Amino acid sequence: MADDPQTSAQSKAAREAVEKLVGEQKFEAAAAECARIRESARAAGDNTLWTWALIKEGQLRSALHGYETAVRFFKEQPWPASPVEHDMLELFYARSLVTYYQAYSWEINNREKVDSKGPIDLKSWTRDQIFDEAWQSLLRVWKDRDRLAAHKAAQFPDFWSPGDYPAGVRDSLRDGVVYLMTELLADTTFWTPRQSNETWLLDLAHLLSQAGKSGAADAAAVLSDASRHPIERVAALLGEHEAWSRRNERPAAALEARFELVKALTEAFDEDDDRALLRKHLAAFLSGNRKNSWWAVGQALLAEYTRQESAADALVRARKIALEGYERFPGSPGGDRCRHIVKSIEAPEYSFESMRLDAAGRRSVRITHRNLDRVHLRAYALDIEAEIKAAQDYNLFPYGDEAREIVAKRKPDAAWKADLPKTPDYRDHRTYADLPENLAPGLYLVVASVREDFREEDNKGIGVGVFVGDLVLVKRQGSGPVSVGSSRSENTGFAGGSEVLILSGATGRPVAGATVDLYAYNWRKGHAKVETKETDADGRAWFAPRDRGGSFFLLAKKGRDVVIDADGFYLGKNGEPGEARAALVYTDRSIYRPGQKIYWKVLAYKGRTDLGRISPESGRQAGVWLEDINGQRVAEATVTTNAFGTASGEFIIPAAGRPLGGWRLRTSPDGYAAVRVEEYKRPTFEVTVKDPEKPLRLNKPAALKGEARYYFGLPVTGGEAVWQVKREPVYPRWWWWGWRESGGTRSQTVAGGRAKIDADGAF
Repeated sequence: MADDPQTSAQSKAAREAVEKLVGEQKFEAAAAECARIRESARAAGDNTLWTWALIKEGQLRSALHGYETAVRFFKEQPWPASPVEHDMLELFYARSLVTYYQAYSWEINNREKVDSKGPIDLKSWTRDQIFDEAWQSLLRVWKDRDRLAAHKAAQFPDFWSPGDYPAGVRDSLRDGVVYLMTELLADTTFWTPRQSNETWLLDLAHLLSQAGKSGAADAAAVLSDASRHPIERVAALLGEHEAWSRRNERPAAALEARFELVKALTEAFDEDDDRALLRKHLAAFLSGNRKNSWWAVGQALLAEYTRQESAADALVRARKIALEGYERFPGSPGGDRCRHIVKSIEAPEYSFESMRLDAAGRRSVRITHRNLDRVHLRAYALDIEAEIKAAQDYNLFPYGDEAREIVAKRKPDAAWKADLPKTPDYRDHRTYADLPENLAPGLYLVVASVREDFREEDNKGIGVGVFVGDLVLVKRQGSGPVSVGSSRSENTGFAGGSEVLILSGATGRPVAGATVDLYAYNWRKGHAKVETKETDADGRAWFAPRDRGGSFFLLAKKGRDVVIDADGFYLGKNGEPGEARAALVYTDRSIYRPGQKIYWKVLAYKGRTDLGRISPESGRQAGVWLEDINGQRVAEATVTTNAFGTASGEFIIPAAGRPLGGWRLRTSPDGYAAVRVEEYKRPTFEVTVKDPEKPLRLNKPAALKGEARYYFGLPVTGGEAVWQVKREPVYPRWWWWGWRESGGTRSQTVAGGRAKIDADGAF
């Protein structure tokens, strides 16, 4: 396989037989055939075919969901001793480990590390052990990278695809190994919590200053050091590959290594200042490497990162960067990417929305747009009752094909256009438009279009349902009719039903004599009108609770004015509140250790909670029990309340045999209290940060001092302090708009590092 993919006619026939079975999806039979070929090739000393059969059989086992079996297979089978074949098998062994973890990640993440002098079964391997095994396998291949540099991925079409990269970028096995290792290191699912939380401790400026300068020995030392952060390993790995590519006159491969480093660092560092530093570094790097056409790929990357900025001119600058890449190397992979970015930034786009109910001539339409001069609008009058009758689902307004058919076959009742201001920043802007003043009251389908003729070719059409008129419908559920001579404020609302209020949108006054129809939603048989009421002098109508279940909606009419409330509601009867019995539960603290006592008290009460008339319940027998996190009862007791309605007791938490976490103390009558049972080591010292000796000033250096002291008074005399300074914007409570536009109160890391603790506990 290493030298000639078709070593013999016999080898070719054997492979074709397996591929034929795979094409017929006979994976079990194909795996069995691979096993036969493997043993035959091994006996004949055909390392190429032997390796091919091993890899193919492992792939088939994974395809049959035998992820664990595939790992065991690669680990237990003998391998050819020839270097390149051995390297290929190492790569596939590492890949099988990663696939195994991905398939069973939830179960693997819950495993605890087993310390043993002998070998540990794969079923007991933790996530970290799986990563270490895969990493060591890849590292062994990386050490043979100079040999792999002489082999092209195209030599191994069955297992390795160079993709659409041009020659000289990622076409050698050395490239492939480096980027497989980079992918594994950058996968944060394999990071420890400390590595994820302490990325900010890395010196980004230093990592960038050393880019492309890593020597083989330095890179090997970093890659072999398990204590180094994955990002440091990525930087060393890609830095060595970039330096090697330059020495061997592979400029495009060197550029690709730097681009991948910038991508990895951008994923790892998400603070605005860090991202700005990365963009600055990439721009400076590109300015000095403009001769090779792969430069345009980096130009596209810089344009993408620039367009993600929040600055007002970000898209303008991103377009300029991408346009330069396209014009310098048109037709190249990077040039095509740059052209796509330019076109996507320049592309016209809009959306529009309207008030569901408004008067004619009002500023009711809002258009969000960019790179567009105007939007054309039309209004088509609709019969709301006919639309309700024809509706096949819960959407009462025409949409999709139904709306397109209306536009295609009917003459609009009104047509107008909205001229849009220029958007030189290529960002979304909002423009408002009025409804025509000559629209008669009623329901309309209002449609927007880029093309004046509203044809679908090269167009985007959006339609919404709009009621034009003066009626406003307000409903309030749970309100019953008010008796003559009573005050409306005395209505408790426990009767159920729904009260409807019809008002004039222009004046706000109640509308008497309006017809209100109650419809029952039923998408199977059609929505049906079940009751009609007329509003009284106060503009009110009331619909009584109904035994029939299901959802309802309302339609109101007065003259030519019509309005609908399509939000479904229910008309079930509300239960009359009665006297309730419950309990309050108290504990002496909220966190306990196994073996400790929980001291508790119960206060039983009864009465009408809806009226606020409650009192302690004396002489009440109450059951009290303790539950663990699985809902299993750990201890229970029965007590009787005293004259004040209280009773108390204690439970002992078992010293062992029960899970830690959130436990519950429950009672009958109904009561509840949450506690936590944790096994923790009590801290022996405290850390304090002193107030600054001088007031802190913006844009000025700041010095802070800390101190670590044991609780018995003496200083902590050694060790290291990991420190971090964050800042976050604080807005007045009323400044909600500024809070939203600025991204909320997200904190930003200003500085951080490590400090040695002095003999007096200070740092």
